[in-house]
Amino acid sequence: MLQTTARPAQAASRAQAPEADGAFFFPGQFAGRPALAAVAEMARTHTGQAVTADELAQALGLVLPSRAGIQDLIRAGECVGLHLTVLRLGAQGLAEQALPVLVFVQDGGASTAALLVAHCDGRYVVTRDHATATPANRMGPLHDLTDAWAPAGEGWALCVKADRAPT
Repeated sequence: MLQTTARPAQAASRAQAPEADGAFFFPGQFAGRPALAAVAEMARTHTGQAVTADELAQALGLVLPSRAGIQDLIRAGECVGLHLTVLRLGAQGLAEQALPVLVFVQDGGASTAALLVAHCDGRYVVTRDHATATPANRMGPLHDLTDAWAPAGEGWALCVKADRAPT
């Protein structure tokens, strides 16, 4: 059973608060199970804590399948001891982050997909898509991901803050 390490869960967020400088609105929300499964994988890697998407959803008061907003993902991280933040990064900045991180890729329309970056060495990247029951791994040149994730040179990513990353 998941033990919450942060404040008690509140109702799921319905609106996303943009940042004051360089404001950005995350269009819609993410498919709940894949996004929470990606946060669970981040928790396994960064803290060693094994948790499932269903356990995170229960801790947040979400009923799957449902949608999850960026604040829900940050709160899910808090439930497992991760201090997550949303950063605007370029390809080099992505390679410098403690992996895995979640990047937000536009699906061509108003929707956004959450894609886990499991490896990035500055030239090649391994991504994991949790949209299916078995996560789909994909390896390719970093510029292919950058073209989809950060076509203007920078894109949004959910990262573990360095001040809380385990040593």
